[in-house]
Amino acid sequence: MAFVPIPTPPMVCLMRPADGAGPALKPIGTAVRRGQTLYADAQRSGQPSLVDESGSTGGFLATIDGVISSIDRWTPPGRADQARVCLKALRPGEMPVDANPAASAARAMRAVEGYGPADLPHWIDRLQRLDVSAHRIASPDLIAQLSQAMQRPIDTVICNVLDGDPRLPINAAVAAERAEEITGATAILGRLCGAKNLWMTADSALSAREIDPLIRACQKANLKLIRLHGDYPLCDPTLLLFELLKRRLRPGRLPTEQGVLLIDAAAGEALGAALLHDRPLLSVPVAVQDHARNLVSLLRIPRGTSASDLLASLKIDSGPASLRQGDLLRDLAMDAIATFDTGENLLHVLRESTEANPDPCVRCAWCVEACPTRIHPAGLLDAAQNRDLAQAERFGLEACIECGICTFVCPSRLPLLRAIRRLKAGPLHP
Repeated sequence: MAFVPIPTPPMVCLMRPADGAGPALKPIGTAVRRGQTLYADAQRSGQPSLVDESGSTGGFLATIDGVISSIDRWTPPGRADQARVCLKALRPGEMPVDANPAASAARAMRAVEGYGPADLPHWIDRLQRLDVSAHRIASPDLIAQLSQAMQRPIDTVICNVLDGDPRLPINAAVAAERAEEITGATAILGRLCGAKNLWMTADSALSAREIDPLIRACQKANLKLIRLHGDYPLCDPTLLLFELLKRRLRPGRLPTEQGVLLIDAAAGEALGAALLHDRPLLSVPVAVQDHARNLVSLLRIPRGTSASDLLASLKIDSGPASLRQGDLLRDLAMDAIATFDTGENLLHVLRESTEANPDPCVRCAWCVEACPTRIHPAGLLDAAQNRDLAQAERFGLEACIECGICTFVCPSRLPLLRAIRRLKAGPLHP
């Protein structure tokens, strides 16, 4: 599948942590160009500057040509309070397209010639100025991984091109289109972290047309291409690191704790654009599946585009639908007004249905047999009902990766994943 263009949305909303320590923002009514900072005075406020012909000063960047229409605070589910800046598009309907110059492996290595692990802080600063980050299950917090790499040895860099759902091949599509940039970025990360293993993982089911660009790019960049059966949920870092290296990573922890720096194809694309071409991260790849019509779309959209505006551009009615982000079985609800940034880049559009009442547990043990980490989901449901955290720990709460397979296979339709998340949320009160 290939990415299709969509019109610029009428508005984007961009967010940063509202900790009160950052620089001031430009006032409401200010016109900004795509790539310009939203900070009032980046240099005077102590922010690093990366000025180019567009006037960008780095840090917190406009993703469309627009006017600042509002500044407020927003608290996304499960995240800290955010400062939200909304831009009204000056020219809605005109979607800018980022250039895609080829980035050879030779150029990638020339870019870091003479650099090594001691220079990693400089390159982290460069990525932050270009607003490059990633916060997905398949590509954990990029800046945090790089920061941790300054404190502990990294022997392996992995660019994961596997997709959890073959119907939504967003990683494979990004990798086929931007193979040179992605392998170049992986090579740079390897040099900066002092890693001896530079790997790319791809699904063994990819066609020759899809895999050939990766083979050629990996050969140029001296990466090892590893073909795997990309069955869900192998993209999860806990499972992937054990599959490849037999290293045990606790769910939710950074791969760098086990000596691995892990990115996915979308993060590799962003890194390649930044490290090889000094391009900021202004747009992100997104895959949308309308389950009612069985239609899948791959798109590149400005950061800060809302789910409702994205669906409107695809002529999908979001009114009677429920939205899920990320892998479908993880059951991560998304509000129509929520925006896409550097987090999960899959969107499922489901028609509303009445939730079936669960039946009693029949002790079939299907949930245990299907669990990729071999915990006891039914036992965790029992622990949640008993409000017993000690029991939950015995049944493997800490090893759960929240993939949702247990709920999917349960013949009694028990809310296993929901109970597990309730246990993880904190102490249970009577």
